[in-house]
Amino acid sequence: MIKYFRRIWRRKHLIFSRAVIALIVVLIDPLGIGASKTSLIDNNVAWLAGNVSPVKPSEKVAVVLIGDDDLGSDHFKMDWPFTYSKTASMVHALACAGVAGIFFDFTASSRFNLAAGQDELQKITLDSTQGPLCDDDSQAAKIPVFFGKIPELTTPLSDILDKNGRLLQISNGPNDWVYPAGLAEFPDEPARAQDTPPAFAIMRAACVGETKMAEICDKQKVSMMSGDPLRLVWSSQVSTAQASVSQDVDGTATCRSKLSYFKTLSLLMHFTDAGRYQPCFPVLTLRAQDLFRGASFIEKFGNPVAVLKNRFVFVGSALHGLNDTVASPVHGPLPGVYKHAVALDNLISFPLPYPTEPPGYVTWLLSALIIGSMEIARDLIRPSHRRGLLQIVVLISLMIITTIIIEINAWPISLLFLFGYYLGSERIVAFASSIKTHQPHAGASV
Repeated sequence: MIKYFRRIWRRKHLIFSRAVIALIVVLIDPLGIGASKTSLIDNNVAWLAGNVSPVKPSEKVAVVLIGDDDLGSDHFKMDWPFTYSKTASMVHALACAGVAGIFFDFTASSRFNLAAGQDELQKITLDSTQGPLCDDDSQAAKIPVFFGKIPELTTPLSDILDKNGRLLQISNGPNDWVYPAGLAEFPDEPARAQDTPPAFAIMRAACVGETKMAEICDKQKVSMMSGDPLRLVWSSQVSTAQASVSQDVDGTATCRSKLSYFKTLSLLMHFTDAGRYQPCFPVLTLRAQDLFRGASFIEKFGNPVAVLKNRFVFVGSALHGLNDTVASPVHGPLPGVYKHAVALDNLISFPLPYPTEPPGYVTWLLSALIIGSMEIARDLIRPSHRRGLLQIVVLISLMIITTIIIEINAWPISLLFLFGYYLGSERIVAFASSIKTHQPHAGASV
């Protein structure tokens, strides 16, 4: 093995030249590879990880979606934007179900809500026990209720909720696979931070004061949360409780079974895109009308809200043109509320530290490891036409193994670097060959 390193050392100037050209290609990106391919590569890696991931479906998080089929239904009887009073009735229904807490992924602004019932909503948001008795004549549970916050949109109600730490920032987030970072320090009071995204804020609020939620509070995790962003991990696995709610009872969704190795390879190589996305949601999901099912439905199918007990519930909109979206590499386009739900589930489920973006130097170390291995491969195999195959095998193996070991997604930059490395190699070899071809023979006149 030492002799191979010696040979590499003798070629150090050539290797260094290739690496310099590779760096230039990465920085300049003359062919637009970074702009057009990085997302595709990222999504492929995330898709593969999500489909072979051992991550279990969340048992702590759920989503309630307000969709087109809820508008004017016999159970929900709502229009959009819906009133403060209807929002209050949703809080009451969820509090009676014994959920851990609620986050509405929209604002308490009059732009998105009609002001009828403002006092009712304010009262039940600050103390969920203040509503009427539940259907079983019991008192609703005391749970924390949060709303989204956009600084440009304020009302008297939103100002009151903000002062009580019940508004969470929803207007930040750079892209679909990286969730913004929370504050580095543990707060002394409920999350009232200007730039803390909902998942981090809820995780911290779960261990503080009036918003304490024993179901998801983990003081060790909270105290060790850094200012690093969260790299979202999407799993294709489906909650077993999903079959007991209306999504499957009504036959509107059929979850995809586990993919075979051949199907996985075909989808990964884009030989086909049929069946690429998991049609079922990434976390347990109910429709808004499930909160208000009548006695006949409950007698026949059971009460859907029963599966929400002890879960933190995110309420979002799936109405066309009235909701933001998030692109899940495993599920395709989803309502934006799932970004916050999956982020909170990742923070709860993953051991410390939570998945994050790698430091820049890690990517370059990975590239250096790959290049060194490829140089060794040049000397390990003959004839020369087999080198390419071996290098490809070494490249893919190292990238997969290293990515799994250090749990990063550094493929895009690494591939750009390798592209530049090969481009530099071809240019240097061609230049050297041209010099050698035109070099005068010994004894020739110059």
